[in-house]
This record gives sequence, structure tokens and C-alpha cells, in this order.
Amino acid sequence: MKLIKQLLIWGLIIALSLGTSSSLARAESNSLSRSEVDSIPSFLDQAMREFMVEEHIPNAVVTIVHNGDILFSQGYGLADIEQQKPVDPSHSLFRIGSTAKVFTWIAVMQLVEEGKLDLDTDIREYIDFYIPSTIHGSNETASPITLAHLMTHTPGFEDYPDQIFRLSPTEMPELDRYVREHLPARIFPPGEVAAYSNYGTALAGYIVERVSGLSFEEYIEKHIFTPLEMNHSTFRQPVPEHLTEQLVQGYRYVENEFKKGEFEYTPVPAGGMSTTATDMALFMLAYLQPEQAEEKRVLKQDTLRSMHLQQFTHHPYLGGWLMALKKVALMGIEPYSMVAGPCYLIQGCISFLSINLDFLSLTAEPIIWYTQPYFKH
Repeated sequence: MKLIKQLLIWGLIIALSLGTSSSLARAESNSLSRSEVDSIPSFLDQAMREFMVEEHIPNAVVTIVHNGDILFSQGYGLADIEQQKPVDPSHSLFRIGSTAKVFTWIAVMQLVEEGKLDLDTDIREYIDFYIPSTIHGSNETASPITLAHLMTHTPGFEDYPDQIFRLSPTEMPELDRYVREHLPARIFPPGEVAAYSNYGTALAGYIVERVSGLSFEEYIEKHIFTPLEMNHSTFRQPVPEHLTEQLVQGYRYVENEFKKGEFEYTPVPAGGMSTTATDMALFMLAYLQPEQAEEKRVLKQDTLRSMHLQQFTHHPYLGGWLMALKKVALMGIEPYSMVAGPCYLIQGCISFLSINLDFLSLTAEPIIWYTQPYFKH
């Protein structure tokens, strides 16, 4: 029954994907009627409520944007069990793990638009510390690592899960120290193997700092959060005092009871963001509508279009990496869903950003964002 429920939820995502694109290549028979679209919130709401009970999930939020509007936004469970505080999509602040990486890549592309960064330049041109030019265990010189490699998780770095999460701010170095002290081995030639790299994203964030002259947190606030009026979002760890009361408490479900999780500190650009469902809806709408007024736009339409082209795959029959997002065929059905995440944190979290892209017109919809502080032993 649990498997059926999960398949139903993802099936809904696929059905939405099939019915909302304006591409002429879409088969007319795949389109959803207005009544079918209108029925989605009630179906999803019921499915989520049952799923919460079955999987012992303490709190979650789901947001769907469709055709330029918020189709559905609903919080579930309690943001704080002791205080009996319900989840509020507009005010409950969730830690979103690797979904945060999308914002790092947008920052990189903004600087590319300004001519301050180039995707194909050796990243050593932008940093102030040494990265070996050879592959670990070999004396052969490898080709340079570029930002394009970082954005597609193909720089060839090893990744160390034990160096990602800390429970104290004193244990998580500032970004400029982190990229030096936790430099992983180069184990693959750049561009040959996709290996998810949290360090690579942290390094890209450091490059944003170096080139912009701002801290990573300040850059995102000034160039993304403020223009989009994402007033309940932050990359700062711990969250600023004025947002503390909004932070959702994470829990582990262990031995038939919910036990509090602790705030986890991560390399900021790789997973340090906290946000609300409403703020994510603002971001998703801006991401899908690059033609809107300049003050509400994070990237130019041509830039977004270039980010939505596949850059790497191990085989034509498999998914692959775009610039920032992973190309995933859900149950073998096209169009593809682009997923950033999930994240599995010490506190307990799953966060998905699923995007149905229309590669011809860039009027892709819907985007579905889903997060739940959740960890089952």
C-alpha cells in the first residue's frame, strides 16, 4: 500500500508534466482538462495526509506552481510538536539541503552574464589556493577543471560524506577555509564521470565570493532573495534571529516516538539554505518566467535556455546533467523531470525540486517543491 501511495503521488507529477507544456511536439491526447487540473489539490492533499500517517512524518510542505500561478501550497503536521505549532507554508522555515544548490548555480550564471566568469576557463584562474593538476595516483597531467564541470558534477573530485555535516558552528569552517582544508582528491579526468560533488558546489560558491567581492550569503541576499522578495529565506547558519521562531523542528522517528534532531551546519553553497514554501513559489515562478520585468528576473531567458540543455550523460538511454539540474525520466515517460536533491541530513530531511521543462518555449510547468524534515532509523 505504501508503494502504491508513493507511485500515485509521482504519477500525479508525471500527469501534470504531460498536460501543461505549450510545446507543439506534445501529443494533444496527453493534455489535462481544466477540471482535471482543478481536482489535483484535493487528490494530492488526501494522498499527503495518508502518507504522513503511514510513514510517521512529523511535518512537510508541498507547493506546485502552474501556468504562472500557485496551484497548490499546503503544510502538513506540526512545525514544533511540543508547542503544537502547525506548519504554515508562508512562515514555516524548512532546511532544504541540496535543493539549495540551484541558487548557487544561478549566482554563477549571473556572473557569467556580467562577463565576470566564464564556464570554460580553468577554475584556478578564479581561486587563491593550489589544486593539483594530476589525477591521484598518476603523474599524468589532467585537463583543467572548469565551472561547466562543477555545474554538471563532472570535475572528477572524490566526495567525503563525513565532511559535509556538523552539529556546531565551530566545527564547520568558514567557506574560504573549508575549500582549502577539505580539498578532495582528483580521481577522474574532468568531464568523464558524473560523481555528485558537494565540494564542487562549495567551490563554485567560493568563486562567487572571490569574483563578486561579497560573502556568498550577502551575494544571494542582494541578487536573488531581495529582487524576488524572498523575505523568509537565508543561507546564514544559524538562521538570523528574526527568523529563528519560524524554523521548523526536525525529528527522527525512533522506537515509536519522534525525537528531536539538531540543527546541522553544512558547507553553505552546497546545502545551507532555509526557506518557506511561499518563498520557493516566488523563486519557481521567476525561474519559469524569465520574460517578466527586469526587477523580478534572476536570469535572462537565453541564459536559462542554455542551462536547460543537457551537458553530460553516460549513455543516450540514461538521464544526465543539465547546468545545475539532473535530467530524470520518471517511469520512462517524457518530458523529463529535473530534480535537485534529495537531501538526507543529520536532522532528517528530504527535499525535491521537480521541474517539467519545455525546451522549445521555456514556459515549463509545473514546478513541484516538496520537503519534509524526516529521518527513519
